[in-house]
Amino acid sequence: MKKKILIVDDDREFVEELKEIFLYEGYEVLCKYSGVSVIAAVIKEKPSIILLDLRMPDKNGFEVEEELETDPGASRVPVIIISGNDADESFAELNRKKNVRLCITKPPPIPTLISAVKRITCGNNKTL
Repeated sequence: MKKKILIVDDDREFVEELKEIFLYEGYEVLCKYSGVSVIAAVIKEKPSIILLDLRMPDKNGFEVEEELETDPGASRVPVIIISGNDADESFAELNRKKNVRLCITKPPPIPTLISAVKRITCGNNKTL
């Protein structure tokens, strides 16, 4: 069974780029372009991992992460934060969250991101 990745980012071009990369790597890829419908998607689709942007106009990644952490149906899904804004301070805060396994700046080094996703989805759920 293929592992599922949920990519959440309002930058459609970036999402499509990541989608193609992870499809090539053999993953099933789900895409959301806002933070509003993430919890419902997680509960319905049961992804193996979430790649989450911090800065989105309707609901930011901090709010999404808080919802993920407190929802019993979503609280165990590991998250990789990918963001180009406020990286240092935001990442320090987010690294203390139980779901967050890695924070990486945008654009991410693709080999690093692929490696992290593979390790996390293969059962190494520790913070990287």
